[in-house]
Amino acid sequence: IPAIPVILVAGVAMGAASFQIISISVLVFVLLFSGALMACFIMGQRSVHFLGQDEQLLVEGFTGMYVQNGPGTFILNPFTHRSASVRKAETLGTMDYLKVRHAVEGKERIEKGPQLFFLAPYEQIVERSKGLSLGSTEYALIKDLLTGERRIIKGPCMWFPGPHEDAQRGAA
Repeated sequence: IPAIPVILVAGVAMGAASFQIISISVLVFVLLFSGALMACFIMGQRSVHFLGQDEQLLVEGFTGMYVQNGPGTFILNPFTHRSASVRKAETLGTMDYLKVRHAVEGKERIEKGPQLFFLAPYEQIVERSKGLSLGSTEYALIKDLLTGERRIIKGPCMWFPGPHEDAQRGAA
């Protein structure tokens, strides 16, 4: 769509030059100027990003990635990055949690709510779930999948897992 005005200007200028209304040097100037305007418009679309409060700009540079959290307006040099994309932050309620994995290091961690959670550059969400609410007559058998260790949690409580834990609910 940004090319349409440039094509129209170029067409009108070439028509005017063919009828000798404008000179060839003016035609070349008009074509170069409209091409430069189109290039500036395209670079501006790639460079300016407007973020809301729950948005994040993920920038993939030539040697790594970084993020900018909203709200705000961010202007990037179009020649210093491969791509830039906007992603939403995760809104966690009181009983929600996320299991997050760092793609480069392989480490996993748990993020509990309530919060507005922004991922780091190399992080990805592995699991989104709710904590385990245990009543006064309930318990949970917790197993650490890394060590094999088992333990019991008695209610009433709200239980959130560790990065390598799994639970089975039971009643007394």
